[in-house]
Amino acid sequence: MPLTKSELAAFLDTPRMAHLATTSKDGRPRVSPIWYVYEDGCFYFTTRLERLKGSHIQKNSRVALSIASEDRPYRAVCAFGTLIWFRRIGTSGWRGSRPDTGNAKGGNG
Repeated sequence: MPLTKSELAAFLDTPRMAHLATTSKDGRPRVSPIWYVYEDGCFYFTTRLERLKGSHIQKNSRVALSIASEDRPYRAVCAFGTLIWFRRIGTSGWRGSRPDTGNAKGGNG
């Protein structure tokens, strides 16, 4: 059963690990645990460009994200979209992925 808008907002506002899926240049998938912030319809996270996931997303900015509840593992949010880069002077950079319209979905499974 899909989450309501208020349930989705509460779910994404709770600190949880997310799993970011990227692809290597030869097309192999890779999933990495990450911390995220969700704000105004965007997922924000950081990574270093020299890390494997940083290398992958520089070559292919299409990503997927999965966030599951620890106490109810089938209650989850999945999103996919194209990564948008954000940089700040003096840091390694902020990165965010804005899901394509209608592609962020949550459910009670």
